Amino acid sequence: MYRLFAWYNIFSILSIDVVIGAVVGNLFFAQCSGVSVSFFSLLSLGCTVWIIYTADHLLDVVHLNHRASTERHLFHQRYFKELIQWMLIIAGVDCVLLFFLPEDTVLQGLALGCLVALYLVFQSKFKIAKEFSVALLYVAGVVIPVSSITEFSKIDFVVVSAYFILAFINLVFFSFMEKESDIKDNHTSIATILNERVIAWILMTLLALVVALCIILFAEFEKRIPSLILLAMAISLFLVMHFRNHLHKRYRMLADAVFLIPIIALL
Repeated sequence: MYRLFAWYNIFSILSIDVVIGAVVGNLFFAQCSGVSVSFFSLLSLGCTVWIIYTADHLLDVVHLNHRASTERHLFHQRYFKELIQWMLIIAGVDCVLLFFLPEDTVLQGLALGCLVALYLVFQSKFKIAKEFSVALLYVAGVVIPVSSITEFSKIDFVVVSAYFILAFINLVFFSFMEKESDIKDNHTSIATILNERVIAWILMTLLALVVALCIILFAEFEKRIPSLILLAMAISLFLVMHFRNHLHKRYRMLADAVFLIPIIALL
């Protein structure tokens, strides 16, 4: 069990669990929309998400003149050159995959890529909007392989909205937990600007909003499986946040693992 935890910890540090969560989320949206996404689209999505998350972490440590304060940033600081090399390799693979994707998927992906590039360049300027921007870009990337091949319905919009809010909650929670290390490393986040009481109110309000959207899906649209999956994700995130002081460093792994829950709908 300890060895399994150690391996999963490495996967989490490298954002591989986030990549898997993005692919699972995309398959979940595809199922809700009644479409099929190609293997190449899923592979491109995984490559792109990993590149973006890794680039973001590397940018966090590139100007640090001291030892990074978190295990994740310390890993990226220690293996900076190696990760740059892997990013270039995977970026090359991603470029080749573009030739196997639908035209609209490529165009929407390139447009989103420009927005991501702007975020990475100006991320230090986002301040309080950083977590919102990251959640929006992440969910947009997860949705594009589906939205580019079909028209979204009201049901799809509700599902994506609930998923986006959950992603935003996740990022705000991480900022809350890593406030001290962010201050030490001179990183700006929503938690370094707003006090803990306001952050707690935001998290609980957003969780209540997700529950309300789940009720709408279940009662208004009779979408039982999507509503129950999203509700399970909301409850799981709440439990991780509630027992955060007992989880120590595992809170991030467990919170990211919440986005693997939609795999149940794919079985």
